[in-house]
Amino acid sequence: MNKKIFLRTLKKYLRKLKSSAIHRHISYYEEILSDMIESGLSEADSIEKLGSPKKIAEILLEEAESQDFKKTDWLGRGLIIFSVALVLISIFFFIKSSNYSSISMIGGGDGPTSIFLAGKIDYTGLYWLTAGCIIITVLYKTIQNFVK
Repeated sequence: MNKKIFLRTLKKYLRKLKSSAIHRHISYYEEILSDMIESGLSEADSIEKLGSPKKIAEILLEEAESQDFKKTDWLGRGLIIFSVALVLISIFFFIKSSNYSSISMIGGGDGPTSIFLAGKIDYTGLYWLTAGCIIITVLYKTIQNFVK
């Protein structure tokens, strides 16, 4: 394992933290590795001396303060789940209703004849609702990314 892979792996294990905390820890370990290499150790020996990135991350996560952790965005997750569900329902009804229509005649020789037309149910409202929900979800997540 080289320095780049070590730091990338450590960053992956620290993904529960905010990006500022991750950057702080990665910079710290990058500096430590650079100092070890400058003092004469090879990259592999320096990394071996530090230990595995997983164990380091576990220690850092245990010692991290509550403000360093990412907050779970339940509204954003709910919007995404609702949007995906609406897309799947819309696709189901679009496929299901694509070729269904019928005509039936009821009548006889001695009385009035009735003609019944059964056509497709209009799901346009569902499609508009789905599109609106997707737009709201995208806007919400975009705003959230700019705020952070």
